[in-house]
Amino acid sequence: MQDLIDHAINHADNNKVGVVYLDLDNFKKVNDAYGHLFGDQLLRDVSLAILSCLEHDQVLARPGGDEFLVLASNTSQSALEAMASRILTRLRLPFRIGLIEVYTSCSVGIALSPEHGSDSTAIIRHADTAMYTAKEGGRGQFCVFTPEMNQRVFEYLWLDTNLRKALENDQLVIHYQPKITWRGEVRSLEALVRWQSPERGLIPPLDFISYAEESGLIVPLGR
Repeated sequence: MQDLIDHAINHADNNKVGVVYLDLDNFKKVNDAYGHLFGDQLLRDVSLAILSCLEHDQVLARPGGDEFLVLASNTSQSALEAMASRILTRLRLPFRIGLIEVYTSCSVGIALSPEHGSDSTAIIRHADTAMYTAKEGGRGQFCVFTPEMNQRVFEYLWLDTNLRKALENDQLVIHYQPKITWRGEVRSLEALVRWQSPERGLIPPLDFISYAEESGLIVPLGR
């Protein structure tokens, strides 16, 4: 797929080339519940569903797992957004495999050349970044890449490394916040976890709890 993208970019003749990155939401749960054969069939059915939403000259590939790439030559941002909307709408419909009916959805990232990259490596990476931004925003939606998204990726990677270290090194501390009545009496105490980071100081829970939930670290964090 990268060779096709590079070829399209090199022969664009001042036209835009787009890459759309799709990732199925909660596919692992379906795979775990019904088995790999079921999951493989679902991926084939999803591939056909995505193809039904594409133009005849657009190319679909599956780089691995539950991820898909679409290459669109001679395109525009509005055309790619319309494509993403069609795919999202189609994937909200149920898939029936044997006697089992399952619902799925996907998160979609969009990047265009030349504004988001001049080669396949850059444009795929930026479409991937936009896809993860869409997933963080609630899944089942699409995002177009912006340079500001790179900072969110760096923050995600920082959290991934350092929150694990925080759990290993007992850097999470409990602070008790009193709830006071109008008479000034302490009615109860609310326990709040905070992260005493040697690099950033005291980090409030709003800055890391959502990542902990997504990554599965919320379980050891709550012990």
